[in-house]
Amino acid sequence: MFLKVISFGVVLSSLFNSGQGLNCSLCTTLVSWEVCDKGSDYWECSDDVVLRGHGFIANLNPTLPLDKTTDVAGSYQCFSLEVLFGAGKLLHGFARGCTFAAVDFCSGWVDGTEVISCQTCRSEDPNSCNGAVGSVNGEFWVHLVGILIVVMGML
Repeated sequence: MFLKVISFGVVLSSLFNSGQGLNCSLCTTLVSWEVCDKGSDYWECSDDVVLRGHGFIANLNPTLPLDKTTDVAGSYQCFSLEVLFGAGKLLHGFARGCTFAAVDFCSGWVDGTEVISCQTCRSEDPNSCNGAVGSVNGEFWVHLVGILIVVMGML
């Protein structure tokens, strides 16, 4: 019985603290913040997540690191970005995601890109810069199923 209680505690703690990473909402759209937020996913930042996001907007900000060999990898911050871009600034982009903590994400945008708003933060608070709390990624469900299995075994 003691082993089951310990196992339950380990699984429960992993649900609420799945590492030392920062969780940020991830979304992009050319429609509105509302659409971005409705389609957002909540992910733990990693080098791969950051580099995928940087790759997506590299043509608008060529100063963002695009590989893991950079000395800024491993520490993260969330971002929230609203820009006008494209020919005649006809495209209106909205994005939330992860970037490296040491990167000045809000600087380095190419001429012809108008940054309406850009913020970075290291908080998972829904009222922070990256406040769109969307669905939780698949890791959450794996932990939840694990907890249910352990609890059912204790009954």
